[in-house]
Amino acid sequence: MGAGNWDWLQRAACRGETEPFFSRGKDNLAHARELCQGCEVRTECLAYAMSDPELEGVWAGLTAKQRQRIRRRRVA
Repeated sequence: MGAGNWDWLQRAACRGETEPFFSRGKDNLAHARELCQGCEVRTECLAYAMSDPELEGVWAGLTAKQRQRIRRRRVA
């Protein structure tokens, strides 16, 4: 994950779970978003995800496509 402080990952609601965040099934997406919704480190997760446009999967409850749309709106 590159340089930086990643201590927040140890407090993430998703720690130890990867499948829901990187698979394309609707059930997995719903589960990932549910975990993210109440996560105490969602802000840190979103900042990380927004800093890397190549990052795949669900981060902070948002898919890669959703994050891409947000980036485009910020530029416009």
